[in-house]
Amino acid sequence: MAGRFFATVNCYPHDTGANQPRLRIRLFNVAKEQWPEDLIVPIDTGFSGAVMLPSSSYDFFMIGELPRKLWKDYRTMTGPLQMRVARALVETEQASIETIVETPLAGAGKLLIGRAILKDLAVLLDGPAKLSCLMKPHDEAHGD
Repeated sequence: MAGRFFATVNCYPHDTGANQPRLRIRLFNVAKEQWPEDLIVPIDTGFSGAVMLPSSSYDFFMIGELPRKLWKDYRTMTGPLQMRVARALVETEQASIETIVETPLAGAGKLLIGRAILKDLAVLLDGPAKLSCLMKPHDEAHGD
């Protein structure tokens, strides 16, 4: 069986209170305007979406909002949850990903990264060290 070797791009400590893994990202709206600061965002492997935002942060991305018929619905333990959806760009040290950001139509929302972003990244979740690390295949790390 062939294995792959990876090199670390950067690591981020887990949230000390919740012990939740996190990654640093930069967000851009469709007008290529950058969110004012880089964000350290919790990783939620139970969230199938890309990036969830607090409702108070969503206005910045409304320029790229999709028509209501394309908004997403999620089933949660408390019932269905409809999400407003806007096009956006997420950048890490490893990748630039055209994606969407979401926030609940009703409710406050929260900041997190889901599986739709993680599928495009190589991430090491190191529980014992309480670190989340962006990785690159070894050959890419050395320019081979």
